[in-house]
Amino acid sequence: MLDEFLHAYLAAALWSSQEGDVPIDRDYSVDDLSSRAFRDATLECQQFLDKGSIWIVDKYFKHVTKEHTTVSQAGHDFWLTRAGHGCGFWDGDWREPAATILTNLSTSFGANALYVGDDDKLYFMTNPKGE
Repeated sequence: MLDEFLHAYLAAALWSSQEGDVPIDRDYSVDDLSSRAFRDATLECQQFLDKGSIWIVDKYFKHVTKEHTTVSQAGHDFWLTRAGHGCGFWDGDWREPAATILTNLSTSFGANALYVGDDDKLYFMTNPKGE
């Protein structure tokens, strides 16, 4: 479960982040994450799953398909929700009470942003609990 969730989380981080006016995923991939960024993302995703996996089941997600699984959508929505994008757990794809519970859990991790460091590696800039 962690691998699929983490993969979707990182994919969402890459396509939804920009360096200037350029989408980060145009020039960078998961392979460009710093070791610390990958470790931190893995830890946060595992912590999210430890608390929220009971709600990441097919009966709470409305659009399960072979390519669009509940677990991958949850990883994707974890990134979008905590990063403050215009969609996420709350936008109607998740049934209640999971939508609210997973939204609240996501925001408890604080805002997050992906950026390119001076060493041309990708890093996360986390703002704990939105402060």
